[in-house]
Amino acid sequence: MSPENVRRPTDEEKRLMLLYIIGHAGQLSDMQLLQLLFENDLMNYFDMMLTLNDLVSQGQCVRTPVLGKTLYSLTAAGREALELFSRIIPASVREKLDTVLPYWTERFRTEQEYPASWRQTRRGEYVLDMGINEQNMALLRITLSLPSEDMARTLGEAWPGQAGNVYSTLLSPLKTRTDSGGAGNAPEGGAQ
Repeated sequence: MSPENVRRPTDEEKRLMLLYIIGHAGQLSDMQLLQLLFENDLMNYFDMMLTLNDLVSQGQCVRTPVLGKTLYSLTAAGREALELFSRIIPASVREKLDTVLPYWTERFRTEQEYPASWRQTRRGEYVLDMGINEQNMALLRITLSLPSEDMARTLGEAWPGQAGNVYSTLLSPLKTRTDSGGAGNAPEGGAQ
């Protein structure tokens, strides 16, 4: 099919598509929405941002700052619009979303609960920032300085599966010290 014969979604379909995604996946950032939409050839960045802004101005979505990101979620008006008009979304698009949303929902949940990102510093080293979030609250933040991008990537990609173990390992000696009556004492070798 040539590009001019490809059917583009209407503005109403775009709005309902975003409501449908947010309604099924929960709170999402604009970058998470973009990944899902772009990788599944559903909408481009400009259409997405215009549509999100439209949904916010109509009171169907709300922007909430959470842990340094802006997350979008549905309002009661957005849920009502989705319930009343979701049939406007073309069946093929709805089927595609129903197929891909479980994967993306789990991926986004993991990204929000166990964030990991890396960047190169001016000195050429790599900094890996990792965290554990629970109910939009930061439980743990770790920043590591690493010698290579490969190491930063490997550790960052392993983080979601190992975050709980790292958290337990960090807390274990602290809990043992507290449980044995050591609370309030200076650490061994520390100032008294």
